[in-house]
Amino acid sequence: MMKYSQLLLIIIGFAIFVSCSKSDISGIYKGTITLIDAKSKDSLPIKTEIILNQKGKVIKGLLKLLGKEEVELEIENGLFKGDEIVFIASNKMGVGLADEIRIEFNGKIDGKLLHGNLKLIAKKIEYKGWPPEVVHRTESMKGTLNVKRE
Repeated sequence: MMKYSQLLLIIIGFAIFVSCSKSDISGIYKGTITLIDAKSKDSLPIKTEIILNQKGKVIKGLLKLLGKEEVELEIENGLFKGDEIVFIASNKMGVGLADEIRIEFNGKIDGKLLHGNLKLIAKKIEYKGWPPEVVHRTESMKGTLNVKRE
């Protein structure tokens, strides 16, 4: 009976150790977002840097698009479970041709690699005529994200 209870304690201790030692994905990741034009099927690679901060299952951070102009999108309320990660990154301050950029990401962590699919949504507000009429224009593109932790 004593050996059984000792074995049970060892198994419980191991289970607690494994559950407490889940990987932390916080860090800096660098790589590429590749957007695919739905009509022409052309691809547009964009150098990308992601800074992730993990607290439990919640992910926050910053996604930087490093093109001619650097665009920063804030990552809030992302989730990480097992090897799966989802987040939304957005910028509502007006960037170049868009008033709002939003990236919806769904992917996996594979060692130091973060990869998956995304949808980029760009919104533009235009004024036409007088008195001005507000016109909302939305464009979206699908693509992939492939970055590596440094």
